[in-house]
Amino acid sequence: MTQQTSSPVPSPRLAPVGPGGPAPVSVLRGDSPRAIGDNLDLDLTGLLRIFRRRLPWFVITAALLAITGLVAIMNLTPQYTADSVIFIENRRPNIVNLDELVQSVGGTAEAIQSEVEILKSREMAAKVVDRLKLTEHPFFNQPSRAQKVCAFFSGVSGLRDTVLRAFGTEEPCVFPPDPNKAQGIAIWIAQNLTATQIGRSYTILLGLQASDPVLAADVVNTVADLYLTDQYEAKYQATQRATNWLEDRIQELRASVSEAESKVEQYRAQAGLVAGKDDTTIIQQQISESNANLSQARATLADARSRLNEAQSAAGSGSRNVSALAAIASPLLSELIGKEAELQRKLADQGQSLGDRHPAIVALKAELAGATSQVNAEIQRRLSGLRSEVNAAQARVNALEGNLRGVEKRAEGLTGDLVKLRELEREAAASRTLLETFLTRSKQVGEQGQMVEADARVISRATVPTDPAGAGKKLMFLAVLVVSTLAGIAVVGIVEKLDAGFRDVRQVEATTGSPVIALVPDLKRAAKGDRAVADYVIQKPLSQAAEAINALRSQIWLATRGGRTRTVVLTSSLANEGKTTLNVWLARMSAMHGERVILIDCDFRNPNVHKHLGGENKVGTVDLMLGRADLADCVQTDAATGLAYISAGRGAFDGSNQLRTPAFQRLLMQLSQNYDLVLIDGPPVMALSDSKIIAAAADQTVFVCRWKTTNRKTATRALEELRASEAHVLGVMFSVVDVEKNALFTDYYTKAYLRGTNKYYAD
Repeated sequence: MTQQTSSPVPSPRLAPVGPGGPAPVSVLRGDSPRAIGDNLDLDLTGLLRIFRRRLPWFVITAALLAITGLVAIMNLTPQYTADSVIFIENRRPNIVNLDELVQSVGGTAEAIQSEVEILKSREMAAKVVDRLKLTEHPFFNQPSRAQKVCAFFSGVSGLRDTVLRAFGTEEPCVFPPDPNKAQGIAIWIAQNLTATQIGRSYTILLGLQASDPVLAADVVNTVADLYLTDQYEAKYQATQRATNWLEDRIQELRASVSEAESKVEQYRAQAGLVAGKDDTTIIQQQISESNANLSQARATLADARSRLNEAQSAAGSGSRNVSALAAIASPLLSELIGKEAELQRKLADQGQSLGDRHPAIVALKAELAGATSQVNAEIQRRLSGLRSEVNAAQARVNALEGNLRGVEKRAEGLTGDLVKLRELEREAAASRTLLETFLTRSKQVGEQGQMVEADARVISRATVPTDPAGAGKKLMFLAVLVVSTLAGIAVVGIVEKLDAGFRDVRQVEATTGSPVIALVPDLKRAAKGDRAVADYVIQKPLSQAAEAINALRSQIWLATRGGRTRTVVLTSSLANEGKTTLNVWLARMSAMHGERVILIDCDFRNPNVHKHLGGENKVGTVDLMLGRADLADCVQTDAATGLAYISAGRGAFDGSNQLRTPAFQRLLMQLSQNYDLVLIDGPPVMALSDSKIIAAAADQTVFVCRWKTTNRKTATRALEELRASEAHVLGVMFSVVDVEKNALFTDYYTKAYLRGTNKYYAD
């Protein structure tokens, strides 16, 4: 800390002194410095050091979050969840086939999801409100905030009259009943009731969470009961509507059958058509048989034409639906359609990644065209077969019609009467058949009405929950502590990441690429004010600060081995990093040891050397550069050490231009002839370009970084500019170091190290 650091960076290798002056000091470093980045070593010890130095951040963050979480948990109102399970009956015994006269719940996921929405509907919630009379339940009749405030003011002596005057009424705490209360409760139930399908089963889990466990169970059970009741009522009403309609139609059909049969008997008697065998004549029997055969042939023809029309329609629309092409379906056609679909799928898949002109796409299109042609050819072949079937049916109808005409011609005398009789008989038979159909249907509906049941049943009713829902408070406390701890660790990491200053010697060397010469302790407790700080090394020559300056003197001596006078400039990246204080200490310590030293203040815009030494700033470097004063007129002497120094001088001065003139070089040469060591206090590198010119003219440059304050990127940029100006950077002085806190950032300047070295210093 107060001596040259024993960092892993090797000591500077000294270049020989030539006629043109000493060669610049080069620092040999093996491989490139280990990339430390914005943080220090991340081994276990380094992580513990990070945690120790950021312990207040961790404690504050974790404590605030833990206290907040614990208070929130203590004030939580316990919530209870009541659950019920409803099973959807997907399979029931099919006693009669009613052709879905009464719609049942399907077994698909969509159908079950529809039932879930019915359970969660607002209409269902409104029925629950009415059934349980929830508008009178204490849970929904708790006083509002306005009622609590009004009751408070009315109950406090002296405030009641004030409230009455403010509201302009005799009783301000009278609140009219809410006309939308039932609707609001129904909305609350609909929003808080959960209904979810359990996996892929036919069961639905109903749940409701509320602070009143009895209310939660009652609402869930009532929803389940109302759901089953609604299903039963819907089916019963549908059955009743079907029964009433069928009875009306049966009455109409009975009258129609009776009328048709009466007409048949009357006409038979009027025409004198005496019944033979089975009440018919031979001619009538022939006509009857011919009519029967003709009806069957016509039905066959109609069926063939229907299938032909259906097939032609499907084929004309280009459909490949096997159901649409059922009239001409065949294993070969199904195979060809499957092949065509497979080729279309392949073409779609490969078309996403290949262009239309790709050989594979072209081949697939050709193969698809062939498959389509085969499908169309097979369809046409099958259509041709159907047309032949229609033609054959038509020919049979024509033949039967001709046969019937022949029979009728033979019974020409009876033709008109028989035709009329058969027409009446057919009408009567049709009416009778329709009546029998409706009678059968009516019987089936009646039986279904006796078997109406809901398509669901409750397999698990909700019981009153005894334990609050969710995690218990102990588990929540543990979770809060874990989250608080993790948040505290995260804040420690963030604060560490956002720390952009230098904290450790190794960090400085790895970032800047220059060795740290010494650590200068912070004197905020030992000295106050510029003069007191400047006099500190005089008053305490055996202090840690004085030993740090001795380390710098030793490094300069090693770099100037051979006795040659050297010019050394001290600069920094920005102001207030301690460069002037270090310059004054270095000059005074050198003068106290008998060296002829002169300190030049070249920080023209912010001169401070004369303030530290108690001198004046009437004439100085500016006047020497402009030729307005002689050297003897500008040199002042420090009364305490005999140090010679030159203040910056006053007046406007363009340093960047004047420092590039031969006048500055002559000044340095003249001072080098008269003094053993010329120290220059330069301006900050990032503030003015003067420092780069001065550093290029000087033999060595010492860069000052302030512990914790100097930004790493700024310091790196300043050193890059100095090196670009061909300045010889001797090393870095780590200034204003809090040695106690610094022990938390390093693995070798530990507190044990401090205890072992403090006995060597007389602070």
